[in-house]
Amino acid sequence: MRRRRSRTVRMLVVAGASMLALTALTACTSAVAPPATRSASATASATPTRTPTPTPTATTVAFSALAVGDCLQDPAGSDELEDITYTVVSCALPHGAEVFALPSLGDGAYPGPEGTFAAADDLCTNAFTSYVGVSVYDTSLNFSDFTPSEGDWNAGHRQAACVIFSTQGRLVGSVKGIGGASAQTVP
Repeated sequence: MRRRRSRTVRMLVVAGASMLALTALTACTSAVAPPATRSASATASATPTRTPTPTPTATTVAFSALAVGDCLQDPAGSDELEDITYTVVSCALPHGAEVFALPSLGDGAYPGPEGTFAAADDLCTNAFTSYVGVSVYDTSLNFSDFTPSEGDWNAGHRQAACVIFSTQGRLVGSVKGIGGASAQTVP
């Protein structure tokens, strides 16, 4: 859409400049004194040009590269990490989730999916209050957690990712420290 619109604007400017030049030539051949005309270059430079607004870029990262405060493009649901990559975007853009904690799940033998989910749920519930400023039970926000699979655990990957999302739509802006205020969302 933008490309087509800007091409149309350029065509109109060129057509307008051509019409102006044609009018100037016609006026020069008539017996009447030619009216004052602007040069085609003056007309073209008088046309306002739009400077494109830079579009924030998204970055695809592995789980190990996530940081607290990262905003993720897609909503997140509970799942094991496996080989998942995440698309990190500016929190100013509509996004599906925000990383609010990356707690360690401890050492020892793999506790199984239920054990990692239970540990992550407790750690994320506590971290939610610290990050947002209110309990998860006192807000319309919710959270999910990602936990390591057995293979990831055995490879030394022992942390969970806690992510906040809204059931009201996509988040706009960070939810860090908003307390009881409503999170900004878009459908």
